[in-house]
This record gives sequence, structure tokens and C-alpha cells, in this order.
Amino acid sequence: MALVRLTHVEDGIEAEMICALLREYDVRCAVAGSLGPTAGARGIVGSAMRAVQGDLAPTDVLVHEDDLELAQQVLAAPIVEDEPEPGT
Repeated sequence: MALVRLTHVEDGIEAEMICALLREYDVRCAVAGSLGPTAGARGIVGSAMRAVQGDLAPTDVLVHEDDLELAQQVLAAPIVEDEPEPGT
């Protein structure tokens, strides 16, 4: 299974937040340019850039191609905030 780009974000913190959301739906994901074995779309250049700039470097969120459609649906879904319970 190949990794494909789901989206491009401004920094690694946002990318990790997106991955956390996707994992709640059992979507396998990775942050491109990470120093781990899933370093993806940017390869060595992305890894070096993230090593220098840390989590503030623009990056890509990658998902397994089998999970792409579900991941797109998760990102496109409106955010529904819980309403506070009466009396709180």
C-alpha cells in the first residue's frame, strides 16, 4: 500500500492534530518529512527541513491510498461542538 497526500498544512502541529482526528476513524496516516520510517512525500529534503525548523515547517499529511476517501470525508465534515449541559 502506498502513501498518498491528503492535504498540505502550515506546520507539523496542525498535521499531528489532523492525524489524531483521522486515527479516531481508524485512518492510518503519517506526517511527511517525519524522521521516522514513514517519511514520505518530501523524503530526505523534508526530513532535513523538519529537523531544522521543527514542528513549524509546512508539511503534508499522508494516508494509505485505501483510506484516502474516508480521510477526505472526515476532513470535509462540519465541526459540531457539544452544547453545554443545562445548569453548567
